[in-house]
Amino acid sequence: MILSDTELPSYFIPATNMTEADRMTYLARANAYCLGEIGGEPPILPWDTLFVNLKGIVAAAFEILVEGETAEVDQVSGNVTEAAPTRPGTAPNPLKNVDKMLLPYKNAYARENAEVSDYGFSFLGGR
Repeated sequence: MILSDTELPSYFIPATNMTEADRMTYLARANAYCLGEIGGEPPILPWDTLFVNLKGIVAAAFEILVEGETAEVDQVSGNVTEAAPTRPGTAPNPLKNVDKMLLPYKNAYARENAEVSDYGFSFLGGR
């Protein structure tokens, strides 16, 4: 897990007013999405040694998932409101910006887990 429940309010204040069930559901989805996009547990990067940036990205995914699934989070109560479903194929990918932000972590993970042949060639994604 990249971002824990106790750290979430530091990155997304309305989460403090959400029900625990909603908060834990969407937080698990955001963490799983980011780890899946990266490919696994990312290595520590020199410019993000405490993963502050990465936790912010997970919080952004959390917010997008909450709003995308339900349309809106009430800013006062933190309750998730229901929304009409979108037609399939018409909605743009709301997580495309999150995907772009995760690229340095994805690339670092790929480099760290690359297989190197006896001749010094690297094969990314070999595991």
